[in-house]
Amino acid sequence: MARQMYESEEHTVEQIADTFHTSRATAYRALAKQGDVALIVYRGKDVAGVDDDGRPYGETSQAEAVQLDADRKYWPLANAKKNALKAIVYVVNGKVKRIRAVDPNGKWIPTPTGTPPPPTGTSPSPHR
Repeated sequence: MARQMYESEEHTVEQIADTFHTSRATAYRALAKQGDVALIVYRGKDVAGVDDDGRPYGETSQAEAVQLDADRKYWPLANAKKNALKAIVYVVNGKVKRIRAVDPNGKWIPTPTGTPPPPTGTSPSPHR
């Protein structure tokens, strides 16, 4: 529950510590225990198009640059998870199609809609 409170970005660590009748130091230690995260994106192969912002989405069956843009869609992710995100796995019709690494030094640049796309690598890892 403490993790959910923290990730909602509606509570300070001090408020979380008070809720559980513990010190801020203990709350910080508990919240720091976070493993790596992978985002799993499920798609159907026949779901593709262009959104209102002019960005492609889905499985484009086009050049790598177009697919990369579609793969960098605006995936909502709590700020607390951004540093832990290591990869995005794209599953198409039940099979892993590609895995893109997230650049640990990359910038999450907000878009006009407010949700920044993850800074993924430019080439997918080979996956069969």
